[in-house]
Amino acid sequence: MSLKGTAAALARLAELGGPRCCKQAVYSAIEAGVDYLRKELGIILPASLPPQCKFTEAVPDCKGASCAYYRAK
Repeated sequence: MSLKGTAAALARLAELGGPRCCKQAVYSAIEAGVDYLRKELGIILPASLPPQCKFTEAVPDCKGASCAYYRAK
């Protein structure tokens, strides 16, 4: 079961273009984990989706508006 959860998190990250930003990797893994727990175990976790990144200016490789978690100012 843990491998399936890990696979779901990695698949979500791959959909976003790979691990370019650690914030993006964490946000996508949390989203995938919440979704996996709901689908596989019926566990509903409170989640405010989609998260919005506050670290755009701190990450030199930020994809900006191309990132699923980009927050325009």
